[in-house]
Amino acid sequence: MAFSEHVAKRLPYPASVVPLTSDVLSRDVPPAAPEKRDFVLYGRMSPYKNVPVALAAWERHVRSGSYQGDRLLLLGDGPLDVDLPEQCEWRRERYTYARVLPLISHAKGSIVHYRHATQSGVQLLSMQLGVTPIVSDSGGLPEFQPVDEPAVGVDDVEGLAAAIGGLADPEVAWKRGAASRMHFEQVFSARESAEVLAGVL
Repeated sequence: MAFSEHVAKRLPYPASVVPLTSDVLSRDVPPAAPEKRDFVLYGRMSPYKNVPVALAAWERHVRSGSYQGDRLLLLGDGPLDVDLPEQCEWRRERYTYARVLPLISHAKGSIVHYRHATQSGVQLLSMQLGVTPIVSDSGGLPEFQPVDEPAVGVDDVEGLAAAIGGLADPEVAWKRGAASRMHFEQVFSARESAEVLAGVL
């Protein structure tokens, strides 16, 4: 069994694909945030998270005409050693879901632009919270995206900046976030994942 076609195709034996689901229970998901602000990059700041590219894209976005006063919030601990650009804040600590879910749910977008990823719990959590994930073309990330949310090249700073700019308008961010949440419910919810798993078994 695998959580993505990307992994299943690379195994030396046949494997069934069962959708990965979130480890946050539906009852713990906060209501959809009516006002969108800021962008988030969540999780341990490990090298595979591709943070330098994300920061370069953010710096370009801040200097662009689409910038609307948001911050980029880095949420999580890790061995990151970079100079932060303008309007970027690193909250360097370990978080509980109770503390971080409200922050993520208000975001206009979630940057999941990783160098290597067979799948991403952050990508799923973002969609579950009604936040559009911006992903790279690495591994299984594009496979998990909503239909109208394409991946960005893993080293494409300009493309990533443009993707961030496309979510700068809060109304647009809300609408696309709502579509991402619907995609999660239809494909990756616990109920959908359990039905596929039951069929495999």
